[in-house]
Order: sequence, then structure tokens, then C-alpha cells
Amino acid sequence: MTDIDTYQMALLESLVSVPYNSASQFHTYVAHNPPAPEFGVACVLQSQDVTERAEAAGAPKAALLQNGRHVAAVFREEGHLVVLDPYLLHTVPLVVPLDGGTGGRVVTVPAVPIREDRDGNDVTGRLVAEYFERPASDRFTLTLDYFRFSPSRQAEVLNRHFKLDSRHLMNQHMSEDEVNSLLTHPEQTSLSIRVVGRDEFDLAEAILPLHDWQHLSASSAPLFVRDNQGRVFRGGSPEASPVWRAIHRAAGLDRVDVEAHLREAFEIYSNVADPEVRIAPYRLENE
Repeated sequence: MTDIDTYQMALLESLVSVPYNSASQFHTYVAHNPPAPEFGVACVLQSQDVTERAEAAGAPKAALLQNGRHVAAVFREEGHLVVLDPYLLHTVPLVVPLDGGTGGRVVTVPAVPIREDRDGNDVTGRLVAEYFERPASDRFTLTLDYFRFSPSRQAEVLNRHFKLDSRHLMNQHMSEDEVNSLLTHPEQTSLSIRVVGRDEFDLAEAILPLHDWQHLSASSAPLFVRDNQGRVFRGGSPEASPVWRAIHRAAGLDRVDVEAHLREAFEIYSNVADPEVRIAPYRLENE
């Protein structure tokens, strides 16, 4: 068995070194002008990055399981599976035992962000995996539920849900039309960069919503930031300054560079997206 520390190191290094970026794919796959590595990559490529790190350190070859536009890395070890999914922000690998019969097996690990409740207590996010094995076959399904604390509600909320099937491996040979279809899927309601701080695992995010993009220009589209507590501010407001500093600390990116990157991606998106397809409003309320 591969030492769990191998997976832990791969996960944490990927988490803090490779920001999530839903805009970089437009620069790379449409404009054919890949941005610098510090800008980060889409969630699929985050999973590829953590896979490469783990395999280079001695882990067995991973299966990249796909659910729609999302991919997670699953490693089969003797007696258990190890799941790594940096997009879902967990800080400890998911280790799922395989010796418990065919019923559901539930594993929970901590995830960022760590947020304060009204009493000043830290509340850590969590990622929950539930494994189901199909009788008399090698097939299994794995659900991933990511929860984080909402200060405005003073409660934990489900933020993301994916269901992976062992038969559905990532398609690494998509046509250009298939790539464009995924890039402009109406599920994509914003262009954003999200970083995780190396020391305290604090989150910071810059967001350019795509709602009503048909009536906006790249220069006029409003840009927002979100801090670790889930508060949302206009990108040019004084309140946004600490978020821009957090992004710079984590990735070395200045506000000017981030804005230019997102607005250029918005322009690329506008040139390839179907104007008849409506994009739902991005939720800009404080979490």
C-alpha cells in the first residue's frame, strides 16, 4: 500500500499551488494562448495535477472518473480506494474501505474554508463520500457531497454534489466542438479564480458573472470578490482590498492581472457562446 502521506502531500501541494480557474480554459482551448501557471486551471485539470503528483511519488495509476463537467481521481489500493479532488477543497485524502459488503460506506474528511460563527468559533467545511458496490461485479458508485458553513445562515449548507460511476472514465480525446460545448455549458455561470492560502488555507476568489453577457462588453461587465467568510464585494470597492491582497499572497497575482485575465476570457466566451442560451444569475449574496 502507498503511504497515506504520499496522497496527503500531493493533495495539499496541489490545493495551494494550483488555483481553480474557470477562465483559463478559454485562453488555452479557444484562443490557444495558455496563461501562466500561477493563474490556475479548471477543476478537471486540477484533478489531473494531483494525479500526476501522487503517481510521481509512487501511487498506483489513478482512474479519472467523470460526472458531467467534473472529474475526480480514484486510486485503488489493497482493501480500499483513495479519492483526491482538489476542486472540492478537502485537506485530507478520502480513504474508502472496500471490505464492508455492498452497502453504503460513508467517509468524512475536513475541507476548507474554516469560517467563524457568530460566537467566534471556527467551523470547518467537510467532504462526505458514500460508496456503493454493485453485487457480483467490479462496478461501484461514489457520491461526493461538499458542505461548508454559511455565516449568514449560521448553518452548514451543501455546496456541491457529484455522483461518480466506475464505468464513466474521463474522455481525454474530445473534439473541438465537444470542448466548446463543455466550456460554454449553461452550468457555467461565471468566470472566476479561486485561491487557497498556503499557511492558513484561507479562500479568496475573484468572480466575473456571465448572466446577461449578451448585453455587456468585457470592459463593462461587473467584477466581484469573495473573502474567506463568504462575503461578496465589488471588485473596485475599498472592502475588496483585503481579498486582492489574499489572492496576491497565495498566487502572486495582482488585481490588474486578474481583472485583465477574466475580462479577456469574457471576450473570448462572447465570441463562441450561443447568444440564444440564457445563463442563470450568479448568486452574489453573502454566504
